Amino acid sequence: MAIGFFGSVRQFPRMALRKHGWWIAGTVLFLVVVAGLLVRLQAIRRDVERWENYQQECRSRGEDLGIEAWLPPVVADRENFAAHPWIKAMIASEKSPEAKVVWDWKYWAYDALDGHEEPDNGRSWFEDKPEKAAMVMERGATLAADLAAIREAAGRPACRLPLALDRDRDRLSEVLDWLIDMTGIISLRAEAALALNEEATAMDSIETLLQIGDHLQSQHFLLSVLVGKRVKAAAVSLIEIGLARGSFSSASRLRLRSSLLNPPAGEDIGTIVRLERGMILEQMGKLLEQRAPGERFGEGFMQPPARRTAYSKYTFCKGLDSVLLKPATRETWESFDQILEEAVNDLPPGDLTAGWLLLFETIYPPFYQHADRVEDIRKKLAE
Repeated sequence: MAIGFFGSVRQFPRMALRKHGWWIAGTVLFLVVVAGLLVRLQAIRRDVERWENYQQECRSRGEDLGIEAWLPPVVADRENFAAHPWIKAMIASEKSPEAKVVWDWKYWAYDALDGHEEPDNGRSWFEDKPEKAAMVMERGATLAADLAAIREAAGRPACRLPLALDRDRDRLSEVLDWLIDMTGIISLRAEAALALNEEATAMDSIETLLQIGDHLQSQHFLLSVLVGKRVKAAAVSLIEIGLARGSFSSASRLRLRSSLLNPPAGEDIGTIVRLERGMILEQMGKLLEQRAPGERFGEGFMQPPARRTAYSKYTFCKGLDSVLLKPATRETWESFDQILEEAVNDLPPGDLTAGWLLLFETIYPPFYQHADRVEDIRKKLAE
């Protein structure tokens, strides 16, 4: 009796396991799944809280992650280059008479000045082509009223492009294309005037180019700033021609030097990066705060939009902070590429944040190259 009893006791675990094994295994699996979900939820909460804490930290040190704080100030129409009736009409419609002036000149120059090359190292395409230079001046004389209006607009003290450009990049590109073509008229007339020793016309045109370049740089959008520097670079090339030819009087040299402003490039880049950062953060929100096409339910649950957005925004901002929180010096910006590369290499393969960070990879060279060139010309004008 006793032997049978103890034998049954020894067999009980095996009998219970055979009878209830599915329940035990299911319970263990359930506990593992719950533990995994808790770990995942904790990770989601950690990423979201980390982004929220970072935003609070930025607010406490006065760092604005938005857009409005980095835009140029609102300007009264009477002081605004972009609100001048001639400029406003040109950028409002490609069918306007003002736009037609720019369009007609552009295609006239293609035909009449076939083979024209941009000024280079103080040399002009018109040097041995006085008849071509005369054609440009004659054509310009027919546009006297339009050119006077452009000079008047450029002389206004400030600029604010009349667009919600942070939400309309395509429109910004269109506007800047028109302004580039418009400055092409002014640049070509200045070059022809220098070839014909018409100092007054050349001076008016060069100063107008410098003013327009400053207006575009003041917008703080990377694209508009680069276009502004391009316009000013054209003016600098014309000044080089004038200096090589001895075209400028001492009074003209003084005027040009005072017109050729050269703000600190490091501060310039910092403002631009901050504005572009705000625009990219807004785009991130729109892109990541929605379910991705083809995303399965489980994927969305395990990696919800809130976590994707918080993680990407935090990683992106911290990557830029590695430079923005340092002094705005040339040495800092020259290390930007290396810092970005290190930040990108630390990201998981396929991380979207890498693409956004790499938009800034080569931002600094054009700024300092332009600043160096302007400073060199300012010294030559002072000689």
